Amino acid sequence: IQMRFAIASDGHYGQPNTHFEAQHLEMVDWLNAEKQHRGLDFTMINGDIFHNETTNLPLVKANWDKLTMPYHVSHGNHDMIDEAAWLATWQTPWHYTFEHKDNAFLVLNTADDKGNYISPDAAYTRELLTQLAGKKKLFVFMHITPFNWTKGGLPCPDIVALFNKQENLKAVFHGHDHNMDDV
Repeated sequence: IQMRFAIASDGHYGQPNTHFEAQHLEMVDWLNAEKQHRGLDFTMINGDIFHNETTNLPLVKANWDKLTMPYHVSHGNHDMIDEAAWLATWQTPWHYTFEHKDNAFLVLNTADDKGNYISPDAAYTRELLTQLAGKKKLFVFMHITPFNWTKGGLPCPDIVALFNKQENLKAVFHGHDHNMDDV
């Protein structure tokens, strides 16, 4: 069973001196066209959805709600809002799982409500990984990379060790590093 999904991150809606509104409209149009022509099962928006000011949250949500496919979100370090308000807006907590076909997806939070980098809770992550071990494939989304791959990473050796033991883990996706594209 094939599955296709898109990943976007670091839109920083509301960032001063940027064309954030036009860029978001362009991204939504592109994703909707991709859904129509080649197919997308869903889109993942992997953190830094808005830029520091919570007043931008309803505006950016209205923008993403124009997608013609389901979408999921992860919390980033510039998404400076507490988890209760995040939950009220997106109907998901900071850490959650979802499934599509025979695949599982784990979303881990890597920042607090002030923008400080944090490591996901290792015990809770272990519990979630155990629950998802029977799925054919597992994909993880977390805004900040869990090792010092770049200057923007945060070493999370307990999390990396858990990932290394997870036999069905196919990929870990992150955003945050605006100048890096790699596999």
